[in-house]
Amino acid sequence: MTVKLPGIAALAIAALLITSAPVHGSDGSAGSGSRDQVADRSAARIAATTWAQQGFSRPMIKGVDVSRWDHHGSGRLNFRKMQRRGARFVFIKASDGIPKYDAEAAYWWSIDKPAAKASRLLVGGYQYVVPTADVSQLVPDAVAKARVASRRVGRIRKGQLPLVCDLEEAPKSLTKDELTLWALTWLRTAHRLTRTKPILYTYTYFAKSRLRTDTGLAKYHFWQADWGVGRSEPPVVPGLQPATFWQFSSDGVIKGAGKDRTDLNVFMGTARQLLQLAKLPWHKRRYYGL
Repeated sequence: MTVKLPGIAALAIAALLITSAPVHGSDGSAGSGSRDQVADRSAARIAATTWAQQGFSRPMIKGVDVSRWDHHGSGRLNFRKMQRRGARFVFIKASDGIPKYDAEAAYWWSIDKPAAKASRLLVGGYQYVVPTADVSQLVPDAVAKARVASRRVGRIRKGQLPLVCDLEEAPKSLTKDELTLWALTWLRTAHRLTRTKPILYTYTYFAKSRLRTDTGLAKYHFWQADWGVGRSEPPVVPGLQPATFWQFSSDGVIKGAGKDRTDLNVFMGTARQLLQLAKLPWHKRRYYGL
């Protein structure tokens, strides 16, 4: 959820944004914007509002991601309008690792997924996670959360993008090794249960400062959040795969979205590669507008 932070707090947020590292946090209800990020948008506006404004040097495959925060009350999203404005894929929050908010995530997943598929968008689900601070429970906690998410999305079928671990917040008490163990456990569990290698989502600064990127994380696709106008690709995080997906803005304006600002993404590969990731043959490209 976006909150207004006065005075010194707003200036601090602005300083972080200028470094192109999205500011993250949680109000306990699994946020909005760049899914669960807290940012004072009045303090700094450096993120593009459209794909065109970003200034890509080549044509890109466009997409969005949505959660309960994109819905106004009981209002539904118009995925058809988003598709007509250029979106070709969408990631939808399917599960919330904070148990008391998971039922709402499940509710909107059950509505948004079929609506997006009917609008000829490639659809993937994600789980917003906050690992436990109890080091003795790191592995059980990661397994339990991954099981909830994997059951929610089911085995990944044709036309569905892999499940995403949305890791952007963690107890400060956890070391890099401990947090990386948690992340790898979640990813390996989801891989086994969904029969498809999942995707790790996080932002650049978090990946560099909180994770051991010289480990098995490099085996997984990386969805990278890194905001800043005028760039054609995000910075490389040593030890991780180059970004498969890039969330370059949380300030996007697109018809069909339920709120005034939404997340904008691009797929960094080719149409053929995106179809392969969704387990689809090349001849399906016309159906999805690729």
